Amino acid sequence: MPAGLSDWAAIARFSLWVQQNKMNTACEESKGACQRCGEHIAFPSVMQGRKVACPHCGLETPLVTEDVQPSKPLLLDPDWQKRIPNTAIGLLVKTLGTFIELIIGLLTLVAIAAAFVIFLRCLHAAWGR
Repeated sequence: MPAGLSDWAAIARFSLWVQQNKMNTACEESKGACQRCGEHIAFPSVMQGRKVACPHCGLETPLVTEDVQPSKPLLLDPDWQKRIPNTAIGLLVKTLGTFIELIIGLLTLVAIAAAFVIFLRCLHAAWGR
């Protein structure tokens, strides 16, 4: 059976099952927000949990109602800069966030270098005698 006909057969079987079980086929509407840009999205409840392209920013986001969305700290999100609007305050926050990330990276490198120097001094003290 061609793929198109099997799809129609599945829809017909589902429709018959709904009629036999007297189910309400009306879709409830859920509302959520894009986890990338934060804009509101309305979607059928049956789509809950699926990933779709946001109609506002075009990035992939899961459809989750607002009361169920997990809260994620902004700076722990790898795409945190995409979630901040491009206003004067938003650009300042992005700049400061990037500066803080650079400082943390430099401090990490300094800590690794200090540990290596201490390790070398211990080796020299142990074998130099």
